[in-house]
Amino acid sequence: MAYYGVELEKYIKDLHVGGNSLASAISSDAAFKDIEKLQSIVGIPSEKLDFSPKSLILVEEYLQKYYFSLEDADIQKPTEKAVQIVRGIGAYLGKVLEINLAGQWRSYNDELLKTQVIIQPRSEQTNSRKKGLTLGNSALATWARVVYGEKPGLYKTYNQATKKRMQQRI
Repeated sequence: MAYYGVELEKYIKDLHVGGNSLASAISSDAAFKDIEKLQSIVGIPSEKLDFSPKSLILVEEYLQKYYFSLEDADIQKPTEKAVQIVRGIGAYLGKVLEINLAGQWRSYNDELLKTQVIIQPRSEQTNSRKKGLTLGNSALATWARVVYGEKPGLYKTYNQATKKRMQQRI
């Protein structure tokens, strides 16, 4: 269990190499489908998700409740369901950034783990991977923290992105 995050990352990369669409990049247009799937798996009521920064705390709570309801056998190794959870987390975080910080979606090599939301002013956007928040990796880290019994950190991730954007404006 100590290496769950590393195993899940490898599993997602293997799915991508094998052409499985679960490991493909998240797009702004398709994000709602991934969010609905997350809601279905984790049990988040639709009316609870308003795409506000504070709603990320609610998502964290539902992720933790869901995880603690699982049997040990369901969490011993990465599964497609875990990948779908990662996709949903990334999609929701991306939409919150898009709506609240005018984020712009970008992907590299059509990979889930390399999907980004760029949060700086358009005039400063480049093709540099360092200019955006990588949703796939942030979502993977969030789910791994839940599995490890730690605080998920989605809201903290949003606040760090906000701080980064404010520093860029100065």
